[in-house]
Amino acid sequence: MTGRCTRRAGLLPVLVVLLVAGPGPACAAQDPAYRARVVEVADGDTLVVERDGTTERLRLYGVDAPEAGQAYGREARDEARRLLMGRDVTVHPRETDAYGRTVAEVLVDGRDAGEALLEAGAAWHYRYYSDSDRYAALERQARAKRVGLWRDPDPTPPWQWREAARAANGGQRAAAVTAAQPPVDAPFVGNARSQVFHQRGCESFDCPNCTVPFASADEARRAGYRAHSCVRR
Repeated sequence: MTGRCTRRAGLLPVLVVLLVAGPGPACAAQDPAYRARVVEVADGDTLVVERDGTTERLRLYGVDAPEAGQAYGREARDEARRLLMGRDVTVHPRETDAYGRTVAEVLVDGRDAGEALLEAGAAWHYRYYSDSDRYAALERQARAKRVGLWRDPDPTPPWQWREAARAANGGQRAAAVTAAQPPVDAPFVGNARSQVFHQRGCESFDCPNCTVPFASADEARRAGYRAHSCVRR
């Protein structure tokens, strides 16, 4: 998931922009929570809801499910359909992504759908966009139990798979980007296989399995990763 609206700017710059430019884009503010019915589940983290005769495409906040063309993509979609299809849900909008989808937390029978998918091993915690300790813990538990996609000892994260697919479509060798790197502004990165994290500047920062970006060392530790010896204390 890319192209999110940033929420990291300070208050003063935002006020200056508002005073000079007038009303901001739609993604700067979201409607309050609302009730809707799920009428379509496109994949493991994308759905369509209907309310008052209109439909809206949603992207589940904080999780990233396998894509349709990759391993466990179909199973992740089926799990999301089992959980959500035809159900009345509560939608808590957060922002709008680059594809025009509303990124939202979705509650079904009071349960966070993202949490349910993580618990079932049907999605990754999307750490670059969510620092939820609860999500991180649920992913660790599913990984330890080897449920869902974690039956594979070394599953490919969706963001890595997408990057390789983009490179292949652009005429580049897919093998050269099989291990796609995290966003360039991520100062720390975790090895998805060894559960060890590295700091930018470490020799192993670009290792093939270093695919989990973190904003800080504390965030990496909260997610269950341990520091490599190269990480400055």
